Amino acid sequence: MLPSIDLAPDAGANRRQHVVLAALLGGLVLCWILLTPPGAAPDEPSHLSRAGAVARWQLDGEDLGAGGLEAYLLPDTYRLPEPGCYAFQPTVPVECAATPERTGDDTSLASRADEYPLWGHLAYGIATRLPGLDPIWWARLAGGAAALALVVAAMRVAGDTPLRRVGIIAALTPMVVATIAAVNPSTFGIAGAIALWAVLLDPSVRLAGTGRWLTAAGWAALALPRRDGLIWAMLIVAIALAASDCSVASWWRRLGLGPQIVVAATSIATIVWGLGNDRRVTQLVALSPVILVAYGVARWVWRRHAVDPARRAALVVAGSVVAAAGSVAVLVTRPGGWDAELAGRVVDETGRHLVESVGVLGWLDTELPLLAVLLAIATIGVLAAASLLDRPHLLTLAVVVIAVTISTSWLFELAQGNTSGRYWQGRYSLPLLVGVPVALSRATIGRSVDRTAAIAVGVGSLAVLNIAASAAARRWGVGVDGSLLPWEWDHPHAPLEPFVLLLAHAALSVALLAVLTRPERSREPLDALVVDEVRRSSRAAG
Repeated sequence: MLPSIDLAPDAGANRRQHVVLAALLGGLVLCWILLTPPGAAPDEPSHLSRAGAVARWQLDGEDLGAGGLEAYLLPDTYRLPEPGCYAFQPTVPVECAATPERTGDDTSLASRADEYPLWGHLAYGIATRLPGLDPIWWARLAGGAAALALVVAAMRVAGDTPLRRVGIIAALTPMVVATIAAVNPSTFGIAGAIALWAVLLDPSVRLAGTGRWLTAAGWAALALPRRDGLIWAMLIVAIALAASDCSVASWWRRLGLGPQIVVAATSIATIVWGLGNDRRVTQLVALSPVILVAYGVARWVWRRHAVDPARRAALVVAGSVVAAAGSVAVLVTRPGGWDAELAGRVVDETGRHLVESVGVLGWLDTELPLLAVLLAIATIGVLAAASLLDRPHLLTLAVVVIAVTISTSWLFELAQGNTSGRYWQGRYSLPLLVGVPVALSRATIGRSVDRTAAIAVGVGSLAVLNIAASAAARRWGVGVDGSLLPWEWDHPHAPLEPFVLLLAHAALSVALLAVLTRPERSREPLDALVVDEVRRSSRAAG
C-alpha cells in the first residue's frame, strides 16, 4: 500500500507568504506616508481640499477667478502648512512653513483640483470624515491601503517565481511610491495599472475568476480618478491582447457578466464626464474606445493579409501612416494650430519625462542622485537580459510600451493650449511605464537563474527606494545643501524622527527582499520519496 502523499502546493503557506508580503510592503508605504510632510507632494493641498468638499457634497466651490481656483468651506483641520515658501526651492527646508492654528471653525480653502473626476477625491474624502486623526493622515492611509491591495493582488496573480514577484517591486519606482503615499488621485490609477498589466499579460490568469475580477478592479481604479485614465486602460488592454494575439471580442466574452458591468459602467461614467468638460484635452477621453476598435481592425487585417514578409512590411508602413495622419489631424486643430518651435521643445523634454518616472520628488524639486537613476536602469537591463533567455518578444513588447509612452506624451502636450512645453510630467505616464518591468519579468528561465536575476533586480529596486527616501528626507529636513547626517534631518512637521523612519525603511527592505527571493520549494525530494516507496512495495509484492 502506497502512503497518501499530497503533491499539491501548500495553499496555506502561499497565503501566509502573501500576508507577509502585504505587511512588509505596507510598512514601506507607511514609512513614506510619515516621511512626507503634509502638503509636500505636488498639489496635495488642492487634492485634500477637494476631497473634503466632495465628501460634504460641495461639488462646486466659489469661483475665485484666478487660474481655475475654487474655494470650499471646510473644517480648519483640512488646512495644511503652506508649501509656497519651499516648493520649487530645493535648498529651503520645510520648517519655513508654519503649522496652521486650529480654532475649530470652518475656513475657506482654495483648490484647483475640480478639473478631476470626483471619484478619486470621493474615496479620499470619505476617509477624511473618520475621527481621531487629521484628514491628511486618514486620506493618505486610505489611498495607501487601496493601492497596496491592488499591488499585492497583482503580485499574487503574477506567479510564484521570484523574478515575477520582484518584477512588481521593480515597477514601484520612487515616483510611484511617493505618489501612493500622498493624497493624489493618480495613486489609484497607478495601482490599477499594475493590476491590469499583471493580469492581462498572462492568458491563463485573465481567464480565471480572480483574474477577471482583478481586471475589473484595476480598470475602475485606473479609469475613474483621472481624465486620462480611460485612455491608459484602453492602451494597456490593446497592447496586452496584441502580445498574446487575442481578440477584443474573445477577451470581453470571457470576462464574465459581473466584471463586464464594472468595466462598462466605469467607462461610460468617465466618457460622460469628459464630454461635459469644457477643456479640449479632457474631451479626448470620449475617443478612447477608438483604441480598441483600431486594434481589432488592425488584428483582422494582419491575420488576413500578412501572409509573407513583404506584405507584413507594407502593413506596418500603412499602419504607421494612418497613426501619423491621425496625430497630425489632432495637432493642426489644436488651439493656435501647428507650432514647430513648441514641438521641438516638447521632444527635447522626453529625457526629463523618463527620469521623472523614476523619481523627482517633493514638488518635483528633489532630483535623485545619479546612482539611483543608473541603478533603476540597470534593473530594467537585468530583466531585459532574462527575457532574452526565454521570450525575446517580451523585450519587443517593452520597447513598444516605451514608444507608446513617448508618443502619447508628445500628443497630450501638443494637443492642449499650453505653449510652455512643460505641461506634461513623467509621472503622468506611469500607468504605461509600470508595464515594462511587469512584462519583462514574465520570462520562464531555470530556477537558479530566475532566483539570481530576482536577487539582482530586488537589490537594485529596493536600493533605489532607500536612496530616494534618504534624498527626500534630507531635502525636507535641511535642504539639498544641508547636513549629510540623517539624525539632523528632523523638522516641525515630522510625526516621527526621519532617521528612525529611514532605519525602519531599510530593515523592511531587507526583509522584503528575503521573502521575495526565497527559493521555491523543490518537488524533487518528494518525487524521490514516491519512487523509493514504489520500489519497496514492488520488492515486498515480489
